[in-house]
Amino acid sequence: MNDILRRFMSIFEHITNNLNNGLLAENINMKCPQMLILDFVITKGGKVTIKDIVTQMEKKKSTVTENVNSLEKKGFLVKYQSEEDRRVYYVESTDKADDLMDRANIVWNSLNEHVQNGFSEEEKHQLYNLLDRTLENIISDE
Repeated sequence: MNDILRRFMSIFEHITNNLNNGLLAENINMKCPQMLILDFVITKGGKVTIKDIVTQMEKKKSTVTENVNSLEKKGFLVKYQSEEDRRVYYVESTDKADDLMDRANIVWNSLNEHVQNGFSEEEKHQLYNLLDRTLENIISDE
């Protein structure tokens, strides 16, 4: 079959595998979802709520909480309850997370360059536009 969903799924699987293997090669004991959570927390200034992560990652709260707990055990995040609203939990990155993400970003950037290898700037622009339109189509149906 020559359908686009199979291609997207194949691309996603290969990117995820390459990223996970690259992280392992750099002795970074972390899978892609955890890296994305750390990157989000650091990008947002180092402090977010669990709800912010759930919204950003578009994952179930239980999945996010499991990943956050794992990252906390490894010393990359600190999780604590809000004093104003006991239902809210904050997550903060640690210095250890900042150091790790510097190394993880090298892996990310290398894979990003590899994925775009051989594309002209115009082709990259066209691809970004097509991917954005695809995402809009998917989101509009939810």
